[in-house]
Amino acid sequence: MLVWDTLFSEESIVDNANTVRTVAESMDEECESLIVNSVARWNTVLGGSVSRHGFTSGLRYNISIDGKSPDEVNDIGSKLQEYTHELVAQTNVRIAENLDVPLRIGVKNRFPTVGRIALSVTFTNGLGYEELKAIQNAKKNQTVDTKNGLNIKRMDGKGSGKRFSDEFHSMLDNSDWFTVSNSYGLATTEVLKGADGGMYESTFDISHCIDELISRSEGTWWQALDPNDMTMTPMLTVDYSSPLDSEFDPTNWLHLKKNGDVSNSIKAEERQTGDSEEIEDIEYMAGRIAKGSRPPKQLTSAQGLVSGIEKGLISKHIIRPWIATELVNCLKYYLMTRLPNFWRNNKSEIWLFHEFDANSLKILED
Repeated sequence: MLVWDTLFSEESIVDNANTVRTVAESMDEECESLIVNSVARWNTVLGGSVSRHGFTSGLRYNISIDGKSPDEVNDIGSKLQEYTHELVAQTNVRIAENLDVPLRIGVKNRFPTVGRIALSVTFTNGLGYEELKAIQNAKKNQTVDTKNGLNIKRMDGKGSGKRFSDEFHSMLDNSDWFTVSNSYGLATTEVLKGADGGMYESTFDISHCIDELISRSEGTWWQALDPNDMTMTPMLTVDYSSPLDSEFDPTNWLHLKKNGDVSNSIKAEERQTGDSEEIEDIEYMAGRIAKGSRPPKQLTSAQGLVSGIEKGLISKHIIRPWIATELVNCLKYYLMTRLPNFWRNNKSEIWLFHEFDANSLKILED
């Protein structure tokens, strides 16, 4: 999908409600011929608890590009990038890739070491509760509880930070909070009267994790080539089946430490829908993301293997794709199990963002 962000000017935030309405009407006009799946408010809180109500500092339109060619997407994105409005300080267009979990081979092989990722959830709106007061309380609290519970960086009891090690925290940072409203074909001013879900967008950097695992595993998972060996067919085996004593090893991450336990999610689904197929889907997904498979892999001259560049090749062909896969698995497990009473099962999404350029448009051809 295309993600179109507008950031309000500092002066326009004073009259926040009018700014949101005016800019939304203008953005709707730009998207008149497009399908906008959802609209999000970029929520900002200055000081104090992140549980407090903030103000809307920008809008995000999530635009469907299903069935469109890269040339058509380029035309749409280029037009939106030229958008200007007196109440808008910045505008930006990116491509968001909704990741399959576990990652497809092509995706994990091109997964960047540094980038931006988003975690998105859909509210239950009290589904599963029978008493009216309980339903009303769930609908009343789901936004603030999601703002707290979806926050991996928040370390108190309301947040989720304590579920992850310092090493895991070092891979994710700089989170921005959005409330998300599905469009349903309505004008944005109507859509924004309520929220259907929430989203955090964060930066990620897995480079230190990769570097540490490769450095600490030398002599355990792999052996450097003999520089005096002049063979024309070098081969290097990386056997990483035995975990390292490091918090960067995915064995120590939430989804594998919990062995894929989704009992709380299943109980919530039984209460909410009782749908046996949904429950089977939850169990199947949990089994796949908690598999923790680490079969030995080999590098040869086909990957350019020569003495002295082993670490670079191990990173590119083995450790980086593996860490990317387990990072996304861990985040998916977290979305499945953290607040199943508030977040719909099988509706959470993980987005990988790409800058809007020629290289990113090639992704659409995959």
